[in-house]
Amino acid sequence: MRDLVQETLDGLHRELARLRPAVREYDLLLETIAALDRQIDERPLAPASGGNGVGPEPGRNGAPPASARVRKRASRLRDASADRSDAGEPASLAAVRPPARRPPEDLTPRALALIAAEPGITIPRLAAMIGTMHNHLYQVLPVLAAEGKLEKHGREWYPAGGYARATVDRRRRQDMTR
Repeated sequence: MRDLVQETLDGLHRELARLRPAVREYDLLLETIAALDRQIDERPLAPASGGNGVGPEPGRNGAPPASARVRKRASRLRDASADRSDAGEPASLAAVRPPARRPPEDLTPRALALIAAEPGITIPRLAAMIGTMHNHLYQVLPVLAAEGKLEKHGREWYPAGGYARATVDRRRRQDMTR
């Protein structure tokens, strides 16, 4: 039994030694935030329009001043690190912010096929036909255009190879004859 207690105690000491640098960095970050807060709070306040010169002015649209936002963010990070300390994960903004959504991997071939089938299609219509978010197409289509696979004319997308120019010229001729 004594050996088990000694092994557990040795393991805990090793873990403390491993975590000591992270704790130092965490304390340094908290000290830096506090020093920046003090620096902001010590600045002389010039009365702004509608201000009385007492206390910090609110931010845009009544938002809290920057120092309050910094303290709130530091508080969120502390809370996130406390929640994750048992799991051994580092505290970061990723712990607070949800992950970004990425476009589906099969979006590129589907978009190319539909643009070839319906030249001159717009992104909103293409998104509705594919069943994806238009934001994903705004990320993917310019990359395909830079690779030379698509052409854009105005808001319309065409397969590469001068198809856009020929189609637009034909439409202009039709409009002139009307």
